[in-house]
Amino acid sequence: MMNNLKKHIVFAIIMLLSVGCIDDANNSGNTPADDTTIEDNSSDDTIVGKRPELKELVIEGSTYNSITLARPEFVDEGDPDPIIFAYIGEEGEIDIAGATVSNYTEGTIDVSDSGYTFTGIDNGKNYRIIVTAENSYGYSVRQILCPIADQNALDEAYEYYLNINHADFLTGGDISINKVTNSLSFPTSGINGTTLIWESLDESVITDDGIITRYLNNAPATMTLRIKKGSLYSQPITYSFTVYRILFYESFDDDYSDWYYSTSIYDDYSFTISDQEFISNRSVRMTSNDDASYELTYTFPNKVNPEYIGFYMRVTELTTEMNYLWFLDSTYSNTQYQNVSGISLYYSTTFQQNVINLWGQGVVGNYSPNVWYHFEFKRINWIDYNFELYINGSYYGVYQFDNFRTSMNKIYMKVGEYTSVYFDEILIW
Repeated sequence: MMNNLKKHIVFAIIMLLSVGCIDDANNSGNTPADDTTIEDNSSDDTIVGKRPELKELVIEGSTYNSITLARPEFVDEGDPDPIIFAYIGEEGEIDIAGATVSNYTEGTIDVSDSGYTFTGIDNGKNYRIIVTAENSYGYSVRQILCPIADQNALDEAYEYYLNINHADFLTGGDISINKVTNSLSFPTSGINGTTLIWESLDESVITDDGIITRYLNNAPATMTLRIKKGSLYSQPITYSFTVYRILFYESFDDDYSDWYYSTSIYDDYSFTISDQEFISNRSVRMTSNDDASYELTYTFPNKVNPEYIGFYMRVTELTTEMNYLWFLDSTYSNTQYQNVSGISLYYSTTFQQNVINLWGQGVVGNYSPNVWYHFEFKRINWIDYNFELYINGSYYGVYQFDNFRTSMNKIYMKVGEYTSVYFDEILIW
């Protein structure tokens, strides 16, 4: 009887000594490396239970002030069921020795049945989460570094682009957000090293790349922006704007042979352009090789009251004979053209140079043969017919064109002798 009692006492002492025995030579007094498992390495054929073995930890998500740990999973839960605790602390501060965690900011959280969201995370700091699973036969420890710098950078970028001046951001401040007239160039690199991802919700008006299509009426359009940092994405930000109407657009064909041709000085070359006919990369030429002056009239399909008129012109040779371009009321006759404002390009014997002349308002600039010039008239207000003049993007002043009126629906062009004029890309809105 006494011998049996002694055997039981010896067995119990062996059991107590075996529980929690850890070979931790490489991690003594220091935080282990990421996803390091620290576990009971002892073995005894007489032990009938089993220590737990944790899988790698998983972070479900994070915000600027929180980190969510998914419920820990096991390779083997062991026997009996372990108690599972989670801890979080700043990287470089939190520490573990055996299964004891110290210097944590929040801890001893029971995560046996669910994950947990740690809150109160400080902006810009990295954190480490440690999980211990322990039963009467041993323990397992897993940990994961949580670099929240990416999340903080993402959140800061999100707030920045959410509250930015949309017009300045989308158009560079050049135009109103409610009057977009040119394709937009969306940035793809954002602040804090973020990536900007754009998507159009109105592809018939604007593409993901910012290419716009203008219609006869104003068209609302919406772009969404998602911000990416590392593997994290922001919620979408919506930008709404208006692609402005287009009243008239046409490019012309290089081949002039299919047009009616006459040397009569008063014969117009007239045609009507369909409202929605859009043709690209073409130009029209008029040529005079003798003493005759040729005239050409383009008839608009609708009466317009323009805010903007733009077109390209190129003259192969300039003589003292003027090459006129006028925007006219349809009621004007040929004999009245000299009384309205327009543009003429010619060699001036007075200035001894090639000049750009606003008919009735004087010389505004110099001109070189065989060079494309882009003329733009931008209306200042609706009270009068004062337009800002731009030539090849340079400002030339304010000029009055009172014939740019509601009933205006013709372009009239006259070519001087011994010269050719190319005319292209007329745009009115």
